[in-house]
Amino acid sequence: MRIEPVSEGHFEYLWAAYKRGILDFEPGLSPDDFIVLVLAKMADGIQTGNDSYVFMGKTPQGEIPIGMVTVAVSESIDAKPQIVPAFTWFPEASPRNILECALRFVVDFKEDHKIFITAGQGDWRFLGHLCSYGAMRRVGYLRKYFQDGSNANLYESVNS
Repeated sequence: MRIEPVSEGHFEYLWAAYKRGILDFEPGLSPDDFIVLVLAKMADGIQTGNDSYVFMGKTPQGEIPIGMVTVAVSESIDAKPQIVPAFTWFPEASPRNILECALRFVVDFKEDHKIFITAGQGDWRFLGHLCSYGAMRRVGYLRKYFQDGSNANLYESVNS
């Protein structure tokens, strides 16, 4: 399992994810239009301080991309930069892949960044399990946080 910055070498996998409706882009793009859009979004992300990474994991098809994360970064003058990750998992990702990737991401990034994750009720069990490894902790509860009026838990990374 490894985490790689998104690069042109990942475009064929991102295209496959787009065609399956996993990536939230406008429908009906040609492969060339898709690449132009992805490159434009990557350039916009870099200008605003965001980064995108691909999770490479072992599957029955070999080691392939199994998910990605887009990270919003905000700099702080007197503290570590804060990041808010948004994870997207591909159908090839097993529950074990997802746990390993999420944990690896938190462990790799928490030394240099403060990580915050806001999660809906459907993800509370998973994040609770992630917390059991000592890399994160639940720090808050947000009432009617999401547009549909549902609640959220707030989690933050924990440094050793």
